[in-house]
Amino acid sequence: MNRKTINIHYRFYQNFALLSLIISNVSAFFVMMVGLKGFAFAFWFKAATLGIIYLYLNKYKKSDFYYYQNLGYSKKTLWWYTMALDMVVYLLLIFIYTQNQAYLRAILPI
Repeated sequence: MNRKTINIHYRFYQNFALLSLIISNVSAFFVMMVGLKGFAFAFWFKAATLGIIYLYLNKYKKSDFYYYQNLGYSKKTLWWYTMALDMVVYLLLIFIYTQNQAYLRAILPI
């Protein structure tokens, strides 16, 4: 993957990155508090919210896709790369939260 491709995918991911990172943090925090038995619920919550984001962007930001198509990137390619990146970030957050569980519980007023 070259620099141009990475920049294009990053620009596309910026459309929903903040919301997605908030949801990822909330889900990872839930897994930390409940334990790994809550992973299935948190995973499906994350997947459902990504589905809602997908529907929203396809409906209300439809014209933005013409920009990417003119550069030679299909919707399918954009979504696959950004969803894969988002899930990797989500799993890394869960790993970080569970590895630092004792520390986080000590500093957070819960």
